[in-house]
Amino acid sequence: MNGRNLTITSIRRMGKTDLIKHVFYKLRNDKNYRTVYVDLQPTTTSADFVRKIGQALFRSLGSSRSRWFNRLIQQLSGLRPKITFDTLTGQPSVQLDIVNEEVPVSIEKIFDFISTYEKKVVLAFDEFQQIIRYPEKNIQALLRSHIQGISNLSCIFSGSHRNILASMFEDYSQPFYQSADMIYLDKIDPVKYKNFITTKFRTGKSVLASEIPDLILEKTRNHTYYVQYFCNQLYASGYPVIDHKEAELIWSNILDEREGIYYDYRNLFTDLQFNVLKAIASEGSINKPLSAQFLHRYGLPTPSSVKTALNALLDREFIHYDRDEYFVTDVFLSEWLREMTKIY
Repeated sequence: MNGRNLTITSIRRMGKTDLIKHVFYKLRNDKNYRTVYVDLQPTTTSADFVRKIGQALFRSLGSSRSRWFNRLIQQLSGLRPKITFDTLTGQPSVQLDIVNEEVPVSIEKIFDFISTYEKKVVLAFDEFQQIIRYPEKNIQALLRSHIQGISNLSCIFSGSHRNILASMFEDYSQPFYQSADMIYLDKIDPVKYKNFITTKFRTGKSVLASEIPDLILEKTRNHTYYVQYFCNQLYASGYPVIDHKEAELIWSNILDEREGIYYDYRNLFTDLQFNVLKAIASEGSINKPLSAQFLHRYGLPTPSSVKTALNALLDREFIHYDRDEYFVTDVFLSEWLREMTKIY
């Protein structure tokens, strides 16, 4: 409402996307706002970017009978929009293809349209750091030049690569320098989370033994997605009272259900990458993965080789680096690897 742009970052599955969609849900009945959500995760080029934001705008405008919908069709005629309609809901679905014009022209038309729109537009770019992977290197400057001049537009830039986003918005040499407030979405306060969990189970006629909320947060690292999933499985178990024995059984079942997938992961890595992944899982987290002590403990080779493996795992998001610590991104995978290491 204050017109500022916002950057939200956190590790994966902490709740960024759901938080954005919750805010958009709260704004749904406000006649002064129109919200647009764009997921950039699957995009690899600036042409993909144009298609995604164009399709998101069409979805947001809703009815094909709207004058703004028809104006957008005219504005983006160079993208050759193809409209189909859902047979059940009647809602339009639009496919776009860049055929008659260059990407910069298409982007300019999109933001020109937003600038003339009758309402305040809140535009959320999820996994915004994806744009630095595009082969076209001027996309940041191009976007900034259009976004900064639109008075009825506020943007939310969200992503799970904290260091990359920090560089994009805090590095003086970057186009988006100081163009947005920065928020780090941290873990929920454990006391509040435990109270919330206990209350929800009690409301559902299920009782947690006094030590179980602590056990839940400990096993899941207080990581939102995994807390939610573990609690869902505990609740679905149907036990009227859940004590340590039942909780451990459910936790083991969760890991067992994923075992086939995790074994298949083995084929995705080199031997060294997999060994580094197991070593980090065994530690829980490590701040000096190239130290002689760490390498010796897990029989790893030279620091340079391990560094190469670390970079590959980071790039593929199997491990995450945050607050000077490396850890396996998937909590369930981390625990499964740790248990497997114990066996051998």
